[in-house]
Amino acid sequence: MANKIIKPAYTVYFERRRIDFLHSGQPASLCKTSNCIKTIDWAIFMVFLKSNKDRLCCISNDPTCAFRGFATLFQPLEAAGGLVVNAAKEWLFIFRNGTWDLPKGVIEPGETAESAATREVEEECGISGLQIIGQLPHTYHIYQMKNNKWILKKTHWFLMKAGIDIMLKPQAAEGITLAAWRNPGQIKDIRESTYGSINELLDHCISEWYANQSHLE
Repeated sequence: MANKIIKPAYTVYFERRRIDFLHSGQPASLCKTSNCIKTIDWAIFMVFLKSNKDRLCCISNDPTCAFRGFATLFQPLEAAGGLVVNAAKEWLFIFRNGTWDLPKGVIEPGETAESAATREVEEECGISGLQIIGQLPHTYHIYQMKNNKWILKKTHWFLMKAGIDIMLKPQAAEGITLAAWRNPGQIKDIRESTYGSINELLDHCISEWYANQSHLE
C-alpha cells in the first residue's frame, strides 16, 4: 500500500516561493531546508525574501496559531475563482500580464464566494452559463501593492462546468491577452510559467482528475 501523503497544515506562496506551516509531529523530510523556525515575524519574513531560499518552514505544536500570527502581518483579502471544464474535458486557462493563471477576482461586499467565482470567471473569459459542480481547496499567496502595502490573499476555488460552443473573449482591461482551453495532460508549459499557488491547485486537480476520469487513461 502506498504511503499516505502528509501535507503542511498551511502553505502561503510568494510567486513561486513558499512558506509552510507544519505540526512538530510531522516528518522532518517535509521541510527540506535548514530554515526551520517556530514563529515568523516581519524581520524573519524580510530575511527570507532577501535570501535565495525557495522555502521557509514554520514547525509548531499549533501550526494554526502560528499561521494566524503570521497572517496579522498583512492586510487580508479574499478572492474566488474557478477551474472550468468544457464538454471536451478541457480546462480553461488565462494568460494575464505575461503569466498563465486561472480566472479569479476579489469577492465584493455582500457577495458569496460562489457568486464571486462565477462572476469573475465569466467577466475575465467572456463566457456565461457556468455551473459550479464542486469545491476545490483554497490557496494563500502574498504580494506587495504599488503603494507598498503587503496583502495576504485567500482564494476560494470551485470546479465549474461550461456548456458547448463556448466563445472566449479575454478581458483586456484586466491584462488578459488570451483565454484558452487545454487538455489537462498537456499543460507542462503552463505549469512552468504560473504561480506556486496555482501549481498547488493543479496538483490536486490532476490527481483527482486522473483518479476519477477513465477516459484519460
